[in-house]
Amino acid sequence: MDDFDPFLQIIHVSDLHLVSTQFTQQPLLRTLRRILQHVPGLHEAIEDGMAPHDPTALSAFEDFVRKIVADDPEWRARQNWIVDTGDLTTFGDDPSLKEGQDFLGAIQAAATVGGSPGTLHSIHGNHDAWPANFPALEGDAQIGAHRARLRATWYPKRWPDAPLRCPIPGGGGREVQLYAINTVLHDRLRNTVALGEVQEDCYWQHGRPQPLPDVQMTELAKLIDTHGGQAARHMRILATHHPVHFPPPVPAMRWKMVLGNDTHVARLLDSPTPGQLAPRVHLVMSGHTHALFPDHGTLPQTAQLCTHQHLGLHQAQLVVGSLCQLDFFGKRGGTPQQAEVLRFHASPTRSEILVQRLLASRAPGPNGTAIGPYEFVQTSGGAVEEEIEFSV
Repeated sequence: MDDFDPFLQIIHVSDLHLVSTQFTQQPLLRTLRRILQHVPGLHEAIEDGMAPHDPTALSAFEDFVRKIVADDPEWRARQNWIVDTGDLTTFGDDPSLKEGQDFLGAIQAAATVGGSPGTLHSIHGNHDAWPANFPALEGDAQIGAHRARLRATWYPKRWPDAPLRCPIPGGGGREVQLYAINTVLHDRLRNTVALGEVQEDCYWQHGRPQPLPDVQMTELAKLIDTHGGQAARHMRILATHHPVHFPPPVPAMRWKMVLGNDTHVARLLDSPTPGQLAPRVHLVMSGHTHALFPDHGTLPQTAQLCTHQHLGLHQAQLVVGSLCQLDFFGKRGGTPQQAEVLRFHASPTRSEILVQRLLASRAPGPNGTAIGPYEFVQTSGGAVEEEIEFSV
C-alpha cells in the first residue's frame, strides 16, 4: 500500500426491497401465502424474496454514509459513487418506488462534501418489474402497462448508457469507468422464478414484439470504444442486477434465479471490442442473490486468481447482499443487512489498480431484524479490508 494512493470510493448497495405503507395489496399476499404453504421449497424461497425492508435500517445507513464520506478526511476529498444494482422495491408499486428513489437521494445527500453531492447510479431489478402483484397472477397487458410506466417514470435511461468516469491520478489519462446493462425480464413466468437475460433494452418502444439479439452487448462495445480515448488501459466496471457469474451453488435446474444467457454474455465481456480493447470489463458488480460473494475474507489477491465460471483471466465478479431487507428465515447469518465499500488506489509507477473491499453490516436482531449502526466487519484475520489487484 505504500506505493498506492486513494482516489475513488464506491458504495455498493442492492436489494433494498422497500415496501411502502401505502402498498395496498395485502389481501393478495394473504391469498398467495395460503397457496404457497402447500409447496414447501417454493414457499420459503418466494416468502424470502417478498420480505419487506426494515425501516430502522434507512436512517442507520444514511448515518453510515455520512460517516465514511463527509466525516472522513481521507475520503471526503475523493470522488464518491453510490451504485445501486436493483430490487429497490419488493413489489414494483409506485409508492414504494417513490420512497426508494427518495431514500437513494438521501444517501446521495449524505455523501455531500463542500456542496457537491455524491454521484448516484441506479439500475432496476426483477422485483421492480413486478406489476404490484405476483407476476404469474397477472396478464400480459398489465405487465406491459407496468413495464412502460416503470421505465418512463422511474428508470428513463436506456441501457447501456454513457459511463461514470473518474481519472486515475498519475495515470496518463487513464480512468475508472462504470457501465451498466439491463438483465431484467418483464415476463409472467420467467420473472416469477427470478430468471434474467441480457436482451435488447426497451425493444417495445420500437414496436417490436420481441427483442433483437445482442443489441445491449453491441452497444456496450461501441461505448467502450468511444470512451477509450488515447489511453485504452482504463479500468472498466459493469453494473448488473443478475450476476454474470452466479455464486455457487448454482441452481441444479437452470430455470430460476440465474442469468439465462450468462455463458454468452461472459464470452463477449472477455473478448475484444471492435476497437481491440480487451477485456471489455474488468469487474462485474451485482446483487440479486442476497448474499455476499466472494465470502468475507476469501477475496483473491488478484483478478487472475478468481475462478469465476465463464469470466476471463483478468476479470472478477462481486455480489453484495440485501441492504435492509428483513431476514425472516435466518439465511444471512451474522450480516443480515449489508453493503460493500470499494476503495480504489493507484500507483504512479505501476499499471495495477488496487481495490480494497470492506463489508458494512448491522448486527442480527430478533425476528429477522437487525440492530445498531452499520459498521465495517472484521475478517477472521482481524482486518476490515480485503485487497484485490487488477492489471489494466
